Amino acid sequence: MVLNISLRSFFSRFWVFFTDAWQFRQLRGGIRDAQHNAAQLAALTHVNGS
Repeated sequence: MVLNISLRSFFSRFWVFFTDAWQFRQLRGGIRDAQHNAAQLAALTHVNGS
């Protein structure tokens, strides 16, 4: 029973670490895309506003 709980705890921690690392990679790659999209949006808003 104790072994089962520790295994579950270990896997949950590993899963959290894995998903956090993956999300960080996605975020790092997405920052450039977000800046690019924000620049496009600002340009479109400027054109529509004038």
